[in-house]
Amino acid sequence: MTRQKNSVKRNDFASAAWAVGGLVGLGFVLQIALGAFPLALLGFPVNIFAGGAIVLGCVCAGVMADSRAVKWLTGMPLAVMLISAFCVLALIMGLTPQGATPMGGMAAGAARLGFNAMTTSWPFVLVYFGLLVALGCLVARRLAGFRWRDWGFYLNHIGLWLVLLAAGLGHADMRRYHVQVDEGTSVRQGWEAAIEKPF
Repeated sequence: MTRQKNSVKRNDFASAAWAVGGLVGLGFVLQIALGAFPLALLGFPVNIFAGGAIVLGCVCAGVMADSRAVKWLTGMPLAVMLISAFCVLALIMGLTPQGATPMGGMAAGAARLGFNAMTTSWPFVLVYFGLLVALGCLVARRLAGFRWRDWGFYLNHIGLWLVLLAAGLGHADMRRYHVQVDEGTSVRQGWEAAIEKPF
């Protein structure tokens, strides 16, 4: 019986590894074929609809909590593989100058794979959305069988899910302004690209 359980666990991890590997592979294919993910598409109000669709999908997962697909989607093997892929991509992002213009050679190849702008690369975006959906479905599944003693789990996972949701879907509407302030002066204007903005 124990041998059979170990075999099932190995099969679960293998299927999760294949699924996440396929997702990352698809991301690299899209990155090479299409370039960076068009984050501007997720600006308001599209991000509201996308967030609503994710919430609706998670609610459906909570309703079908006992289905085999939902159990696989919310299982430990898939979570481990998604988090591992996310960490590897984040490590690449930390070791690669972001926003750098490639001059040629290996730097150009890395840029073609999206390593110099990781947060807008297809592999990163797909793994991020996979993690967001899996985490949301897990929360919905556990809420379907609500127990007061699991309050720590609910607060921890719902908080993490809200941070991921807000950070990802709100990124397209973020604006950066540059303000130059010389010592002893006051400034009331900032610049976004080459456009002067009063504030």
